[in-house]
Amino acid sequence: MKKLIVLVSLFLITSIVSVAAEGEKSAGFKDLPNTHWAAASVYKVAGKGIINGKPGNLFDPNANVTRAEFIKMVALAAEMEIPQQSGGKWFDPYVSVVAKEKIYNSSDFKSWTEPSTRLDMARFIVRALDPELRNASDKELMYEATKRGIIRGLDKGELGANEKSTRAQAAVIIDRMLSVKEGKTLEADKRAASYAEVEMSGTNLQTMWGMKAVPLPFKINAGSKLNVEIDQMLVVDLGDKEGAYREWFPKVMKEDKSTATADDYLIALHLNIENSIKQASSSWSLPFKISASKPYIFAGIDPEVKDQSPIKFVPTINTNKVQKVDGWYMMTIKKEDVEKRSKVEFGKFGVAFYNYVTKNKIFLSEKVDSR
Repeated sequence: MKKLIVLVSLFLITSIVSVAAEGEKSAGFKDLPNTHWAAASVYKVAGKGIINGKPGNLFDPNANVTRAEFIKMVALAAEMEIPQQSGGKWFDPYVSVVAKEKIYNSSDFKSWTEPSTRLDMARFIVRALDPELRNASDKELMYEATKRGIIRGLDKGELGANEKSTRAQAAVIIDRMLSVKEGKTLEADKRAASYAEVEMSGTNLQTMWGMKAVPLPFKINAGSKLNVEIDQMLVVDLGDKEGAYREWFPKVMKEDKSTATADDYLIALHLNIENSIKQASSSWSLPFKISASKPYIFAGIDPEVKDQSPIKFVPTINTNKVQKVDGWYMMTIKKEDVEKRSKVEFGKFGVAFYNYVTKNKIFLSEKVDSR
């Protein structure tokens, strides 16, 4: 009986010590109340021993986090085997292991004591989570980070790739990394993901509609020996006032003079046009060479608000002059049409226009149902 009492006592003492130790790791910081926007993430990550406080039981949430401090967090969150320290700087063992695993590349930067940027965070987190992306470009890594919900946009959805990061932000990012590691799916910031995808590929078609666009720039035969290419294709949700690129299109007028509504998507194509040699004098106009193909409808910025938009149309060109111009071609499609056609049994519909020069429909998205 005495032996049983001793064993129970030891168990209780061990449990108390264990709880106390865990409590020490995640003890409340004086400068981080539970109402702070990052408190839940900070205490979760601190409780796992991934991030530490500062003397005086402070966390200092608004202080910049250095690259060295952040890569240590990534290495610990990824449960990497850290080599023993044998002199040198405190962060050398962490740098050694992440360099070996190609989570850090020497071309990324040279100084580990500088503040970590949002791009640094995207690089480290995505490479740590997905070995197949360890040789991806910075633009691909930022897109993957936004698509996976790890990096969210700033106030207006902007990426802020070179913005410095704080300790509070670092804790939130690491918390998201842990969630992904656990198999959870995070909600992406669609606006930020759109901006990141356009930076990477010239279009946000994947983010908005789940489609893969043809590689941009995309050359089209528009006659008159002109070089014409599409280098950007934007999909804008006219019903989302806070959506990506929405402020560029304050009011959109359709071909029939009706105003586009929240029930419409806008597709905006940016074109570069070059007339490299003088030709016989003639007027070349894009709308007479290509047109929106059903169910798309040609559209433009309403003249009433043209001064509120940075968008300009493709101008009419006189072919007897060597020149380069650029501009936008726009079309709308009803959201219900997108939803219906995306459920077509034989594949998704595509972004397309009709080329009067070649007499065929030109698709700007892959794997389409051309009916």
